[in-house]
Parts: sequence; C-alpha cells; structure tokens
Amino acid sequence: DSVLNGFGSLSLSFRKRNAVNFSPTSLEDFEEKNLSVGGMYKEYVATYARANKAASSIRIDHIALEDAASFFSSKKPIRLITQTNVVRFQKWLLYDKIVSKAQHDESGNITKPEVKGLSATTVNIKMRTLKAIFNWAKHSERKHVDPNPFAGVKEIRTEKKLVFTMTPGEVNAVFAQADKDGNAGQKWKRFVEFLFMTACRRNEAFEEKTQKQRQQIKKQGCYIFALRAGKGFTP
Repeated sequence: DSVLNGFGSLSLSFRKRNAVNFSPTSLEDFEEKNLSVGGMYKEYVATYARANKAASSIRIDHIALEDAASFFSSKKPIRLITQTNVVRFQKWLLYDKIVSKAQHDESGNITKPEVKGLSATTVNIKMRTLKAIFNWAKHSERKHVDPNPFAGVKEIRTEKKLVFTMTPGEVNAVFAQADKDGNAGQKWKRFVEFLFMTACRRNEAFEEKTQKQRQQIKKQGCYIFALRAGKGFTP
C-alpha cells in the first residue's frame, strides 16, 4: 500500500474501516501556522516520515493520529491543544474509546457487549507516538506548535513483567533435535541460530523469505521458540 497517492490525497487501505479522512482540502495546511490535526498527518509524512521511517512505523503514526482526530476533531488547530486537553485525551483512550461495538442477534438481543478502553501499555505507546509527532511539529521550519502539549504528561503505570529466557541447556536441546531431523532440521537450525544471534523478530525474519519459501513453510508448518517465554512463531 502506498502511503501517499499523489500530492493531494492520502491512500491508506490498511485503515479503511472507521478511518478519518486526513486529506487537506487545500494547501493552506502547508502555508499557515494553524495546522490542523487532520492536515498534520499529510505534512508529517510528506516532509519527514516518508524519508526517515519504515512503512510499519508510519502506520502506527497514522492510527495514533486517527485517535487524536476522533477526540480533538480533525479540524482543530494543533496550536490550540493544551496539556490539559492531552491529559483528558489520555483518559479517554484508557476508559472511553470504543474498541469494539456491541453485537446483536436477529431479535435485537446483545450477543457481545460493547468494549471500551485500551490497555495501559497501548495507551502509553500511542502517547509516545503522538509526543514524537508533535515534537516534529514544534521543531519544523514553520514551528506549528510550541510548547509540545504531550511533553510532561506522565505515562500510565503498568506492571513490570518478568521476562524468562531460554537456558543454555534448552538452547542446546533445540539444536540437538534439529541435528536428528536431517536436512530439514539443519535448515531450521540455521534459521533459529539467526534469530538467537541477531535478536531479530520472528515476523521480520519470515518476511525476508521469498513467496515460494513462505508457501513451503505454511504447508509444512513449524514452531520456532522465542527468547521470551510464551511467544512463538506458528505459520
């Protein structure tokens, strides 16, 4: 999916459902200091993100700005957003943002209730993302906002999770099993060694493979252990 389709319109098929239209109606968003929340995304991608960030990171930025547009209004000038507004936005994400709408059967009875509120971890990620974007706006040539209203807003406390790593004996056991499986085992042994040595994410390593290799993996099936307990890769 292309992030920008031409100069005047935005193409983001990965967020078709419930997407906010971020296409500016004119070039005013580029020429005035009253840059809106909606127009901000267009300029941010055109002048900075496209040249400095991966497409996956830009998608995260887009989703975070969608939430900002839903709460503040896509037409609201970003210079009018205060730290008090941002704190309210943070609470909205945590308690009131609709995650999934209620589902009903043919008789109108609720089969699945409405779900509101994101996890504290997700809220913190969105707040950090928007803080970085507003920091770009602050230091841009046009200095769209000053100060950054997201700066100084405390993150929500989250429980620290204990991360378990594989012991040397467990690692050797994985490789020993691969040695017993002949050529197929050696292939996966090299793949797992690559993950261990680089700390590369499993999906990142998998994406580097060709379409033919992906199809073969999905047909055969496998499970790759992660360095973190409870996570694995299952095509």
